[in-house]
Amino acid sequence: ESLEADGKAAPPEAIRRMRFNFKEDKLLVRGNFQDDREEECVYKIDPKQTPPHLEFTPAKEQKPVLGIYEVTGDKLKLCLRHGNSKEGRPTEFATKEGSQLILVVFKREKP
Repeated sequence: ESLEADGKAAPPEAIRRMRFNFKEDKLLVRGNFQDDREEECVYKIDPKQTPPHLEFTPAKEQKPVLGIYEVTGDKLKLCLRHGNSKEGRPTEFATKEGSQLILVVFKREKP
C-alpha cells in the first residue's frame, strides 16, 4: 500500500516487493533483499500498550526491530526502528529525515 523511510516515500517497486506474512509464531518478511527471498523472524506483540507494540528479530540479528502497529479493517500500519538505534521504539506513526524510522501500510491479500 505505502512505504516511507526517514520522511521519504519509497519507490513503487520497493512497495510492491515488501510483504509481511504472519504464520503462527513466525513472521516471514520479504522485501529486504534485491530478490524475493523471505526472511523468517521470531516476533511478539503486546496489544495492551497504546499504541500496540510489535517486535521481530531477523535470524542473523542480535537486536529486534521495534515497532508499533494499528489494524483498521484490512490494513496494517507499522512504524519500525531497528533495536540498534539509541532512539528505541517509535511512539507515533510518522517519519522524518534522520529519524531512522520506517512507516509502512499493508493491505491484507485475499487467500
